[in-house]
Amino acid sequence: MPSGFSDGVGPAPATARGRDWPALRQFCVFMENRVGRMHELLRHLEQHDLRVIALSVVDSVDFAVARLMVDNPERARDLFALSNFT
Repeated sequence: MPSGFSDGVGPAPATARGRDWPALRQFCVFMENRVGRMHELLRHLEQHDLRVIALSVVDSVDFAVARLMVDNPERARDLFALSNFT
């Protein structure tokens, strides 16, 4: 008979530590929703030899959130820390 939650025996909780598959890093960039701001973001990444491999944008009247993945996340993290993008 399979064990259930009622008998106190269940599957061990899994965590991301010790995973054996590659992980993808995603950056969320908050910016004001104005003409050219997305172009500035992509140009900034391109100038530092980063390539966008995935992009999703959620926008409203006042702001936009761009979720993106790049080919070198460590370099992108340093770049975002030194840039004017939040």
